[in-house]
Amino acid sequence: MALWPPKNLLPSTTGDSGALAVVLAALEATGAAVLVLDARLALVSANPVAEGIFGADDASVRASLQALAHDFGGAPFPTGDSPYERLTRGDAIVGEMLSLRLGEHLRHVRLASLPQRDAARTLHGTLVVVTDVTETIAEGHRAVVREHFGATRGLAVGLAHEINNPMVSLVAHLDFVHQELEGMRRGTRDESDESVLARLPDVLEHLTDSVREAREAADRVRLSVRDLKLLGQTSTTPRATDLVRVLDGARRLASTQVRQRARFFHAYMRLPAVELSESELCQLVVSMLTLGARSIADGLTEQAEVRLEASDEAGRAQVIVRARPTAGLVADSDTADDAEILSPAHCVFAAQELGATLVTRHSGDTLELVLRLPAAKRGAAPAPKANSGPTPVMSGPRRGRVLVIDDEEAVGAVVRRILQRENDVTTVTRADDALVLLLQGARFDVVLCDMMMPEMSGPDFYRALESAHPQLLDSVVFVTGGAFTAKSREFLDQVANSRLEKPFDPQVLASLVRDRITASVSRGAGG
Repeated sequence: MALWPPKNLLPSTTGDSGALAVVLAALEATGAAVLVLDARLALVSANPVAEGIFGADDASVRASLQALAHDFGGAPFPTGDSPYERLTRGDAIVGEMLSLRLGEHLRHVRLASLPQRDAARTLHGTLVVVTDVTETIAEGHRAVVREHFGATRGLAVGLAHEINNPMVSLVAHLDFVHQELEGMRRGTRDESDESVLARLPDVLEHLTDSVREAREAADRVRLSVRDLKLLGQTSTTPRATDLVRVLDGARRLASTQVRQRARFFHAYMRLPAVELSESELCQLVVSMLTLGARSIADGLTEQAEVRLEASDEAGRAQVIVRARPTAGLVADSDTADDAEILSPAHCVFAAQELGATLVTRHSGDTLELVLRLPAAKRGAAPAPKANSGPTPVMSGPRRGRVLVIDDEEAVGAVVRRILQRENDVTTVTRADDALVLLLQGARFDVVLCDMMMPEMSGPDFYRALESAHPQLLDSVVFVTGGAFTAKSREFLDQVANSRLEKPFDPQVLASLVRDRITASVSRGAGG
């Protein structure tokens, strides 16, 4: 076993033993592992911490030094670039993060080395200092996980609240309509025609009101689902982002968390386009709003406020979250609630990853988070238009012919019900069945094709149609639902076909089909 502490730093060098004692005492106080090696990397001395990590004999120390790998990944170093090779050459190593596997355990360490040379630059040995930072890194990871789970819980609770309330209304109205219709059905058996007709106006008025309110509740659910999808979208192609859509989505997602602590206001008009990931930008704005809400002390809901503002500053979009009155930001705490508080540093880093800048300001009792976004580059692909609100129903030029391809029979049935007043609608649940129809000569003004289907997906159908009947490609409208894969997003970025997002507004669907049929008639197609 190597003796500790050594009487001299290295046997072949001389020095002030008092200075050596101070150095060793300082290293001991840090809890670091200290190895003293000779010019051939043979062990001269090791402190108890080093013995626990590297062993207490030459073979163990040499094997451990050779096992040092890249931090986290454990990947090997290029030949001649490993810590062991650099120690052999007598290179100085300053605070390098490395990993070391000891049996079943992976340790993360910070390595520093000080080569000992004489006046002639001859290497006599090396002082190696290793600090075990495994627990520090693990705590950092735990903090990130707590922050992530806290943010996820907040989003889940907020989204559940936004969906639950309208769902209660929707179910109640559907039950009321069902009961009223059942009552009318029984009445036609048990009552006279005059009695049934006498109460029919009141029943119709109640049914109309109930269906209208159920429709409004369903639309709130549709928007919540759209916001949730917004968080999961990815894009591999530069795209000009619809900033208003992103801000509206973030505002709805954060609404429940914010309103628990403050009144919530927003103000933004027409904004310049930005070229960023919609999903990541939405998450960042949600984090900013959450941070603003969490900075307000409990019990001040009636006096406190959080504002989401956005403006055009010299052609660049600027998003500001203001919260007042603030009670100071909590950096660390052991409580579950405080563990969910996002830090300004987290938001700043997320903004940097987007290529944006975020500045945190404190003025009196007000917290301001100012996000400045880069302008969209010229030539960036335009953002797809989101489903708008209801549009007036207008008669088309003639009855259209519509093909619906969706593996969910219920979706095909509801699309037929929406469109059948003005169109002849054919539904299939397999894309290859639709392809057979088209190859056999069937023609349609509009082909509503789901993106994600088993066996043959929407993109696969499109490519097959492109090979067989490229003149029919313009009739395809992609219906998108669920989370996009990067491959699906890349495909949609490459084609110019219209798309409709699920859950869609029935009147928007009818209007889209009507417009496509008008265009088809004007081209002389499908006659």
